[in-house]
Amino acid sequence: MKRIIDGMEMKFRIFDCIHKTTWIAGTDQHDTFHIWEDNQVSYYNYQTGEPSLLPGEEMPDDGSGYILMRYTGKHDAEGNEVYEGDVIENPDGVQMEIRYGVYQGYCPADRCFMDSVGFYAVGEGLPEMPIGCLEDYAVVVGNVWENPELKVGGPSGESNQI
Repeated sequence: MKRIIDGMEMKFRIFDCIHKTTWIAGTDQHDTFHIWEDNQVSYYNYQTGEPSLLPGEEMPDDGSGYILMRYTGKHDAEGNEVYEGDVIENPDGVQMEIRYGVYQGYCPADRCFMDSVGFYAVGEGLPEMPIGCLEDYAVVVGNVWENPELKVGGPSGESNQI
């Protein structure tokens, strides 16, 4: 399933919280995703009848559910697609988590930090920064759902995700 909105391919990777596996939404005949008028996205598994969690929703007590990860439209230095929740590593060994939401971006014209919305990277002791040409320097080393130890700040790291 390929959807283009404003020139960007809309794809989502799904994390199954019970089976601890990921796959690309729409690559299986038993699943789909829908983009609503308010730009919320939801996933639905036809086999189990389970929907995804919406941003801000609490994980069910039984640990079930699906997590959606947005495609950034970018690839890493090895040609892998990069998604929200991926952890990238630069040539110096610095790891950064890819997130989507509100972050503080530096505006050189105004010489100040201001709110920006979009994909950004966070690393321990580093400022939030927009993701640039990842294919020039970064390699995906995992994602925070399958490898929670990679999450910036540990498995319970804070996020500005929307």
